[in-house]
Amino acid sequence: IPGNAPAAAILAALQLKSVVPGPLIQVENPGLIYFIYIGLIIANFFMYGMAIALIKPCVKLFSLPKTLLMPVILPICVLGAFAVNLNFFDVYVMLASGLVGFVLHRFGFPLAPMVLAVILGPLADENLRRALLVFEDTGILSVLWDRKLGTVLLLVVLYTFYDGIFRRDDSKVSR
Repeated sequence: IPGNAPAAAILAALQLKSVVPGPLIQVENPGLIYFIYIGLIIANFFMYGMAIALIKPCVKLFSLPKTLLMPVILPICVLGAFAVNLNFFDVYVMLASGLVGFVLHRFGFPLAPMVLAVILGPLADENLRRALLVFEDTGILSVLWDRKLGTVLLLVVLYTFYDGIFRRDDSKVSR
């Protein structure tokens, strides 16, 4: 089952040419696979040439004031968010995320931990669920306390939380 529309189009094109997609495609149609590889290599050379040719004009764009750049960038971002799933909800999520990022930036919160949390959060959630299912009988905390490595890691996490919450910021202390 293809994951998205371009993958479905590629599979349909292969089947129109009587090529059966699957693990044996390289054995049954080596010429086609090498043709695709060579095409990708040539495309990389063209992209390199375009990057070299366009790097100076793109750098000059950064010297423009933000008041000129933002009216151009914002509609492109909205169009890109809408184009992914053809859904206005994605646009609302993008605008809400931008507003949250603006407020956090305005109040001096670092944005990098928030971006990491958004990216790594689903992975951590999935693996926590998996661990809870594996240690369903004994409980995950008992597994952490019964093993030395688990105990050390749990204590390091607790210390990190304690240090982040209760630590004095030396840059704000008057000398």
